[in-house]
Amino acid sequence: SWACVMSANIGNDVIVTDDNDDDDAKDNENMPTFKAMFHDKEVIELGAGAAGLPSMALAKLVNNEISVRPSSIIATDGVDEIVGVLEGNVVRNNLESSIHVHHLDWNHLQPHMHLAVDTIIFSDCIYNEEGADALHNAVLHLLRKGGFVLGVLPDFRVGLNDFETKMKQSGFVPVDVSIKTIEKDAVNASEVPSNLINRSERTNGFLCAGGSDMNYRTILWKDRRDK
Repeated sequence: SWACVMSANIGNDVIVTDDNDDDDAKDNENMPTFKAMFHDKEVIELGAGAAGLPSMALAKLVNNEISVRPSSIIATDGVDEIVGVLEGNVVRNNLESSIHVHHLDWNHLQPHMHLAVDTIIFSDCIYNEEGADALHNAVLHLLRKGGFVLGVLPDFRVGLNDFETKMKQSGFVPVDVSIKTIEKDAVNASEVPSNLINRSERTNGFLCAGGSDMNYRTILWKDRRDK
């Protein structure tokens, strides 16, 4: 799903649906662009797993987008064996110069990582209440004031309500992101088969490995801890 989120919104304003109060409506009028969230920013992926697709999708996109250059992209996971596989996959995709891979245990965050990043990305990495609490604490520890958290969540999963509630209580404003249909001129035709592009246009969904956007949500949290 992450490759689709990044591809569909690169260089454009994020489109949102407003189901909240007037304050949230005002926030929606000033939604950040892809460039505002990622250009010259320290970006970290939490719970990247062995594939690290969000980080690799971002790196691939910014390598082809002259106006968007993150200061750094860090892909992390808390399991040593998975981190080793992740490093290998980054190398296989020739992205070792764009992505740094690190072990990061949400329950044992290092002091030097305090308020160290501008944008946090994650995809489908909450499976229980303990994980939800740990992810929330990691966001508070890592994210600089005024930063962004962009996450892909399933519609139903143990711990999701806890995570979303704690984010709101901590001063993060959530906005559902409506993903645009991928346009033919927004992707490299030599890399994406035309039948997949046509399928995306027919379904008004986004391209995903093994599926679509069905039963998943993309949420952007804006940090309002000082407001």
